[in-house]
Amino acid sequence: EIFVDYGEHWFQSREIQFGLIPMSMNYNFAAQFLKKFSNLHAFRSRWLGTPSNLDEIRSDFWKMIGNFPYNSRSLAALPKTIETVDKALEIGIQETELKSSIRSMDWLRENGKCIDNLRPGISTVAQAGRGAFATRFIPKGKRI
Repeated sequence: EIFVDYGEHWFQSREIQFGLIPMSMNYNFAAQFLKKFSNLHAFRSRWLGTPSNLDEIRSDFWKMIGNFPYNSRSLAALPKTIETVDKALEIGIQETELKSSIRSMDWLRENGKCIDNLRPGISTVAQAGRGAFATRFIPKGKRI
């Protein structure tokens, strides 16, 4: 079942094992929240002027949001630091998390499994659906 997509429900039903993994709608909510957060500071600066410690105020306010005692998937979707907030506003929340999801070659050597001999595809067998197919000969009994 290498190419199976169980959907978001799979994570929702395994909250104890994985915690509150954000779903698509949570990232959408978090993106809206970031825009409002950004607008709040833009509005404040426009009408009240920019205090010399605005960066410190924004950082403290963001820490307060991050330390909110109620856990939720939407809260888990928010960036963890004020620096990441600025980047997320520029390129999107999910894009800011992409870098942390890429593993080093050392990690892959220790934990990864090479499956370059497989490709996804649609079966020619009636009603078999999608599956994994060999890209080269694999002898019977060999581990994939």
